[in-house]
Amino acid sequence: MDHPGQWSSLADQLAGASELFDDRGRAMVADWLAAEAARIDDPHFARLFGDQVQLPGVLPHDFAHRSIRASRGALMGGIRFYGRDTARPFVEIICHSFEDLDDLRDWSEPSGRCSPHAPCGFARGPAASPARALCSMFPFTPAAFAT
Repeated sequence: MDHPGQWSSLADQLAGASELFDDRGRAMVADWLAAEAARIDDPHFARLFGDQVQLPGVLPHDFAHRSIRASRGALMGGIRFYGRDTARPFVEIICHSFEDLDDLRDWSEPSGRCSPHAPCGFARGPAASPARALCSMFPFTPAAFAT
């Protein structure tokens, strides 16, 4: 999904950029998206976070953006910590293609087991450690977030 129009979450950004900058606006959003997508395989970008946060079993490359596809949509995002506080992890969602946000929220079951359409590790449940804590949408395990 390299074209901004393929990500439903970017529809408002595309419309606003087009209104403000005409055709150049769509190109600006496309350039931004390309830069974000390049961070999927960028070890330097991952080290910007990894050098600041040391947790057992978490390697610097775990902080790179990831592209994750599921049966109901896809997302690009990465593991982050609010204010670099390892007790406050979250998954930053750069963009997604989920038409219904409930599908994004429901990647996992409340039981803590992965649902059939969920990448393992995105299950809700009690936090066992900072690297498995509840975030704004769902907790994560770095290994499960890897593609």
